[in-house]
Amino acid sequence: MISNRFHQITLLRMGRRANARLIGCVLCLVMAASVARAQDFGPVPNAYQIDDVAVDVTASTAAIARDVAIRHGQRRALNILLKRLTIAEDRRGIPTLDDANVEALVLSIQFKNERYSSTRYISDLTIIFNREGVRRLLDISGARFSETMARPILILPYHQNAGLSVAWDDNSTWQAAWTNADWRTSLVPFLLPETDIGVSVNLLGTELGVDSIENAAMMADLYGMSETLTVIARDSVDLFTGEALLEVETIRRGIGEEVRAIYVFESKPGESAAELFARVAQGVSQEIAYEWKVQSLVSLDQISQLQAKFYLNSLDDWVRLQKRLAQIPVIKDIALTEISVSKASITLNYLGTPEQLSATLQHYGVAMQPSEQHWVLLFQ
Repeated sequence: MISNRFHQITLLRMGRRANARLIGCVLCLVMAASVARAQDFGPVPNAYQIDDVAVDVTASTAAIARDVAIRHGQRRALNILLKRLTIAEDRRGIPTLDDANVEALVLSIQFKNERYSSTRYISDLTIIFNREGVRRLLDISGARFSETMARPILILPYHQNAGLSVAWDDNSTWQAAWTNADWRTSLVPFLLPETDIGVSVNLLGTELGVDSIENAAMMADLYGMSETLTVIARDSVDLFTGEALLEVETIRRGIGEEVRAIYVFESKPGESAAELFARVAQGVSQEIAYEWKVQSLVSLDQISQLQAKFYLNSLDDWVRLQKRLAQIPVIKDIALTEISVSKASITLNYLGTPEQLSATLQHYGVAMQPSEQHWVLLFQ
């Protein structure tokens, strides 16, 4: 019940921010059927890497324009990073840094699509920041932060109009809204299906229903994903005012869990359908990212220790567990205290609470269960 109540509060908050009315929210535990399948968890994106920072600067020479562009790009990337790692109420205490201090936090810069003229410089930058340096800045500022990337979510957008269901395709305004959404401030990576497979999935959706678990399971299996978000947009009209409305149903499916919600979004004066769709797509994805960030916020002085046992079928299981734990930034170190052919005893030093660690481990396919004297870690 706690999880259900928290989710409803979260959805209501999004409704106010995105001018949506929440119609309903249902939390269902799906124990028999799940979109998730056993998989090897690959590399996790670097939370301190900011991609696609576009710069375009004109100056007296191209060299000066390039220097200015890099400084501007570094500052913009740092602002994106701070929005990704922290919540608004904690960012108020973070000081504004001068160019030299911003540059000191940068670990590396990659350049794409560079173009020059005698006075102009254009490029797309990928900027990677020094984690320890940024952590010190946040610690001095007293800001809590989350740097744990969630597992990717596969977005399945459908647009229903006049009884017809249109899956993702290049001509869909709903698809374009999700394709063009800016997710750089999100700790939750989102993935969209290739548009050329939309037709076959659309035919499947006609028989089973676009909200069916079979559709989601097929797409999750195709892309090797453990979580999907089906977003169904339905055009509607306010019967009293005649204003255009957009009803949006979201169905989030993960490991043994299904969460549904329905919203009604009102269009703003002068807002086109494309602008409304873009606002809705951005709002829904931002709320998912916000929910993950809030539950995983930690501070550097919040150090905890966990003693756990992990039962082995083979030594390969221990190697797999080590790889997964090594990807979790809040785990400071892992000490192996005992190992045999059937089990390993480990001690974890980590940032946060046991509840936060459990939620994070779950995203990496590891369950944390209590026993009489210690915790037990299990692959999900």
